[in-house]
Amino acid sequence: MNSAETTPRPLVEEQAFEISESIVEGGSYILQTIWNESLDAELDGDLTLALEIHGQILTVVGRSCTAYLRAGWLHYQAGGFKQALKFYGKAAECSPDSTAPLLGAMGCYASMADSVESTRLAKKIARLDEEKRSSKADAAFQSLPPSSCAAIAQSG
Repeated sequence: MNSAETTPRPLVEEQAFEISESIVEGGSYILQTIWNESLDAELDGDLTLALEIHGQILTVVGRSCTAYLRAGWLHYQAGGFKQALKFYGKAAECSPDSTAPLLGAMGCYASMADSVESTRLAKKIARLDEEKRSSKADAAFQSLPPSSCAAIAQSG
């Protein structure tokens, strides 16, 4: 048994495996195989190969927020912060309410010692998170029966 089999995978890797299933949901086994080959290359430390393989996915799937996020992550890992920013930007265009591409971009700016941009993105992420929490709380409150709403209002 090698060390890769005994070492738990980091959260990012766990998320990548979950994403690999969702990107090809109802899709091609070949795409899933290519995605997994890119993950394997990354885990082996061969980011050049991981990027090369992932490029095949980008060619096939076209506009995919998940594929853009992964490309951003791979470029970030390889130290290609400006290229990573391009992919995180494309992911943000696909999913403007998602904080994931903003977090990736913030990491790039922080790595490039651009505190102005990383701070701007941190504030934007916090604002988006607050909006999501607020809308979820509103939805939960609205789903309560009227008698519960009245009891909550009286206790406040």
